[in-house]
Amino acid sequence: MSAIRSLRAQDIPASKALLDTIFRYSRGVYDQSVVTDFPMVFSSSNFHNCRVVELQNRILSHAAIWPREMTIHSRCFKVGVIVLVATDPQFRNAGHASMLMRDLQKTMLQENYDFGLLWTGVPEFYHQLGWETIVPRGWSVQLHAYDRMTARAIDCELMEYQEQLHFDSLKALHDEEPVRMARDPDCFRSLLNLPGMDVSVAVKNRLVMAYLVRGHAVNKSGLVEYGGHPHAIIRLVTESVKRHPLSAEGLRWQIFHSYPELLEWVRESKYLHYPMSDSKGAGTEMILVLRSDGLPQPIRKDLFVWGLDQA
Repeated sequence: MSAIRSLRAQDIPASKALLDTIFRYSRGVYDQSVVTDFPMVFSSSNFHNCRVVELQNRILSHAAIWPREMTIHSRCFKVGVIVLVATDPQFRNAGHASMLMRDLQKTMLQENYDFGLLWTGVPEFYHQLGWETIVPRGWSVQLHAYDRMTARAIDCELMEYQEQLHFDSLKALHDEEPVRMARDPDCFRSLLNLPGMDVSVAVKNRLVMAYLVRGHAVNKSGLVEYGGHPHAIIRLVTESVKRHPLSAEGLRWQIFHSYPELLEWVRESKYLHYPMSDSKGAGTEMILVLRSDGLPQPIRKDLFVWGLDQA
């Protein structure tokens, strides 16, 4: 009979094989692995939040909580980001994933989480478990030709991110954001060093004015995160488009409500933009409210998740 238990160190190879087959190899991606794409999820300190269904020493299904603390306009919330829910195709439609999700939701209730977050291509599965769709305020943009970009002058030097020189400044910029996940130094370093992430900075008089993360990974692509002075961000975006060839679809960029100046620039440059459907720009974003008093509408309205924090 199948049973749920927490992940163990010796389970990593089998879990990696199962999850990479479903989330990476099926998409023709062989140079990424979920273990390195989600280093904090698969940290030994988080094994108790990674649950598997096991049958006769074979792992059939997996799901995990990535515990986070989120600040939304000075209010802090304990958030469980649900990650890597998957079942071996040979054992689907037997209730394994539902069993895992109910187990994780029970844990979040017992441990006083305020809400859960996830992204999915099968929202109907989560609807039956009490989850609801949430749509952040912001705009999805498709950037194309460099010569369409209108100028926003700011005198600064653009360079590649160097941890020794720039890390403290990037963390300070992120910590000033009105909506953000808490990132201790080790967490932020891990996120900046995720596979497929290129980080650039804009510097003036030795001060970091802004940063930009451009992703080339299957789970994080496009301009996935930015922070700092809006005009310095625009300089970084312009340079990124100028220096790197774009696909026929252009370069995806999510502009959240906290940066209205960036939307003004997009409109001036006449780029295609439309209200975003979710923070990632792919899939359905969902929330499970665990607070007994619900989650206030002003908080829901302003909630979004930066690219490096997305699961």
